[in-house]
Amino acid sequence: MKKKIYALAVIFLLLLLTAGCTDNVHLAENGSGPSGESKKPEPPISIPPDAELIEVTPTPQAEDAGRLVYLILPTETGLSLREKEIITETLGASNINVEVRTHGYETETQSQLFLEAFEAGADLILCDNADQEMTARDVAAAYEVEIPVILMNRGTMSIGSAAGQLVTDRFSCMGKLIEVFAKREEGFSRYALLCDRSNMEDSDSADSFRDMMFTYPDMVCQVEEDVSGQDEEQLKETVRQILAANPYIHAFVCANADETQAVCDVLAEEQISRTVICLNGNEDRVYELCRSGSVFATIVKPADAIAEKACEEVLHYFEHGSTGENEFRYFAGVIVTMDDIAAEDQAGTEGTEEPEIPEESQPEPSGTPEPESAAESTESGGTESIPSEAPGESKGEMADFDVSPETTASSVTEAGAESTESH
Repeated sequence: MKKKIYALAVIFLLLLLTAGCTDNVHLAENGSGPSGESKKPEPPISIPPDAELIEVTPTPQAEDAGRLVYLILPTETGLSLREKEIITETLGASNINVEVRTHGYETETQSQLFLEAFEAGADLILCDNADQEMTARDVAAAYEVEIPVILMNRGTMSIGSAAGQLVTDRFSCMGKLIEVFAKREEGFSRYALLCDRSNMEDSDSADSFRDMMFTYPDMVCQVEEDVSGQDEEQLKETVRQILAANPYIHAFVCANADETQAVCDVLAEEQISRTVICLNGNEDRVYELCRSGSVFATIVKPADAIAEKACEEVLHYFEHGSTGENEFRYFAGVIVTMDDIAAEDQAGTEGTEEPEIPEESQPEPSGTPEPESAAESTESGGTESIPSEAPGESKGEMADFDVSPETTASSVTEAGAESTESH
């Protein structure tokens, strides 16, 4: 009897368990919760037949909405202006926003502009940098916040932080500059060399110049002056002392822009004319001094080539995450003379002066300088001749000969042509 009762109890328990499982299955199929409440199905979406369908355009991603590039230049004049025009136009055509800033060759200002670019969320920084040492720190700071930097013209000695460095190699064309200088001076000159020996770059330039001048034995460095630590007024006083102690000096060769500016200022004050050569025309003011005729020749950055390559590297970086090149890319410097710039300016001007001047008023060619030419030479400060070192020598006459408009064209035509070839 007990066995039967036990068996019935087991069977009843199994029936209860089976019934519970079946209920759970029904709950799951009907979408009911544990409490037995059924989930209400979402009503179907119905579109009225007269409804106007609007096409929704998805929001563009960051890379499609336009990148931001900070372009940091020394100035917006001279060759830097040319860089700005090429870069803004080329990158703008690729839907890249370009913010242009200038540091004025001040390293502190450049550092502040880098910080501004960080805060603005720039995708890349293009910088024609002010110096090498401070720029290396700025580039390292950008590397820490993962903003790529491409340097133009000067670069740094640091390796690995910048995405690219497009560097002007001025030493490769030093020999050509000397050749232009020698033709200007007709193979004979007594010149003064000014250099800041505390600056390694300037010192190397001056040494390279001196080493290559051996091919012209009649062009002698009469004075070599180390102007380390001198400010603007001290530089000018040094130039005055050189002129006073060396009345036979024919030319000044300057290693950088500060020395060049001081020489040009003193020559203008004294209203005298000497040939001025600048070994480093990186600063835009040297190019402008060359345009005004105060500087005869200098070595400048190949602005067009560097700007175009910078644009290529920016686009490649945005597409592939790298510039696709070695970090350092070198570009030969370009020699420009005041005649080259004058020719470029005239070529860029619509029309020439000749159609505006009546044909009958044109001066006839003559071997004798016209009085007007002499007056123009007087106004430009070119009337003072350099005293001859000995009877029979005519170098003083040649100095006046160099600054007269008619003779300048004839004496430097070959130099200007060769300089143009270097472009």
